[in-house]
Amino acid sequence: DIASGASDDGNRNGIPDECETDCNANGVPDECDITSGTSQDCNQNGVPDECDIASSTSDDCNSNGIPDECETDCNANGGP
Repeated sequence: DIASGASDDGNRNGIPDECETDCNANGVPDECDITSGTSQDCNQNGVPDECDIASSTSDDCNSNGIPDECETDCNANGGP
């Protein structure tokens, strides 16, 4: 599909973009979201921060969109 042009391979890894993980369903593979800066990955686990929070992999006690493990003190930042 890539060779014929039927599928895109934006990150050139040999896997059609529509087959890559897109946890936030924005039409952009997660790896490309992170690389382009449209999604952050503060804990560098290869998953956009918003997806870590949505899946409860990461907590966000102050609801600021930044996983708690990337902040120094949740309580100091307005958390419970």
